[in-house]
Amino acid sequence: MPPSNTYFQGSWYSSADNEVAQNSPPPSGFGAFLQSPSVPPQSFTNFRFILANGDIRNSVVSGPQNKQYFTVMTSPNNPGFTVIKSGDDRAVGAIGWQKPVFLEIPGIVARQTTKNWIGLSANYRYRTMDVKGRRFFWVPQSNVMSLYSSTSGSHPAPTAKITEGAGFIDLEITPEGVTAGLLEICIVAGVLFGSGCNLD
Repeated sequence: MPPSNTYFQGSWYSSADNEVAQNSPPPSGFGAFLQSPSVPPQSFTNFRFILANGDIRNSVVSGPQNKQYFTVMTSPNNPGFTVIKSGDDRAVGAIGWQKPVFLEIPGIVARQTTKNWIGLSANYRYRTMDVKGRRFFWVPQSNVMSLYSSTSGSHPAPTAKITEGAGFIDLEITPEGVTAGLLEICIVAGVLFGSGCNLD
């Protein structure tokens, strides 16, 4: 079983960096969203990672109508490599866990390190993610990781949210996010965040 997930616990920095991180503002607009109760409710499509023995690296992802949409597989003969497949057995992502951790999303994200693709900000408050020329931000709050677009404006609402539960991890994504091709990307990100591994 992997170590406890410090990313969902909000520990994106060491104790030595705690004061710097706490005194640094979040990216523009995100702080306003997290503090404002006036943001209108959104519509999300829900998916759930069902973990095998508490390990997201061997899990299935169910979605609407309780159908199985994705499978996350790590062979015991090759525990350093995870493949993510869609319901029609199409490979939609691969992750290598040796240091440095790397990933690939066929046709979307070329093979690269997680530090490069989903890098931690200088103030330890969020992670940036570039997809097909668009920049996104993953912002943590308690056990929730929220995805925002850099073009969301001054009062952004999340495009997706990943929430850690007891024995499962939930992904909520807006219909606009699905249409924009972010579902498979969020599934891969969910595996990375849920693994508990150091992504940097």
